[in-house]
Amino acid sequence: MKFSNETYGIRDLFHVNCPETCVTRILTDLSSLDRDFVPAVHDYWYSDTLKDVLNYLADPRGDVLYISGGSGNGKTSLIVETAARLNWPCISISAGRDMKPEDLIGSYCQDRDGVVFTEGPLLTAARRGYIFVLNSVDQVSPDVVSVLRDAAEQQMINICNATEVIRVNRMFRLVVTGSACDVENGYSTGGADCINPQLMELCRICRAGQPGRRELQTILGIKFPKLNTAEIGVLSSASLKFIESFRGSEGKEELARLVNYRMVLRWAGLYLQCRSSEQPYRRSLDRALLFRFPASVRDEWYRILNAVIAEIGACGPVRG
Repeated sequence: MKFSNETYGIRDLFHVNCPETCVTRILTDLSSLDRDFVPAVHDYWYSDTLKDVLNYLADPRGDVLYISGGSGNGKTSLIVETAARLNWPCISISAGRDMKPEDLIGSYCQDRDGVVFTEGPLLTAARRGYIFVLNSVDQVSPDVVSVLRDAAEQQMINICNATEVIRVNRMFRLVVTGSACDVENGYSTGGADCINPQLMELCRICRAGQPGRRELQTILGIKFPKLNTAEIGVLSSASLKFIESFRGSEGKEELARLVNYRMVLRWAGLYLQCRSSEQPYRRSLDRALLFRFPASVRDEWYRILNAVIAEIGACGPVRG
């Protein structure tokens, strides 16, 4: 497995607006096993942080890439979809407070043939040169951080208390995701979003922020070509109005965080299913998100939605 000699235009490969001189390389000479780990390409992928990711993948320099952002804003998708376009095998798993080093590296166990070693996902990725994504990393234990540090800085993984040492493949890349750097004044050092300082020392950081107008309209147009311009306008503008109205309001910040790429895509897909029914925007928004709230909370979302429909409805045929 190696980088191709030929370069490919980032504009064509990723369908993003950038100079034609921006190029990258893909991976070639993959074995059949490696190809099984290459993700599928989804046409609706979109990200403004692509440059940060490509720079890291091209030359990690012993760093870990930390992608920070709220839930549902495409942190994992950013890496997985990039890997798909570069033909780069990728393994993605979620961490947790109870994760142990063996969950990443593997362990010896007894079976009918005797004692055998079952390889963990990090070890597989490190040996074979894959991209490894560890999600929800903010509260992993110091023991897990030590494993990540060895893999990134020392380019090695110790198995079973260093009884065996595996050297890391030069194509291996280590990416972690979380929300600790998605705060106003730097990363959080306590509470639900705390992160081990020793892990942060290893990381270069990029952010996957909440949706913007251009990003939303682009991804909705690609993912749902049956939506007309006015419908895309309502879905994107209402989503942004939700964020704007709730952000900064006392006790409503959590409502603003609920509006993310995942939620908007779910809403758009349900809207197409409800398109011929009465009040399809409201009906689909209920099912995408609002049925979890009491009527008093839903009414506030409806007022914002109705104002957007009234404003954009003058520009074209939109069902209310």
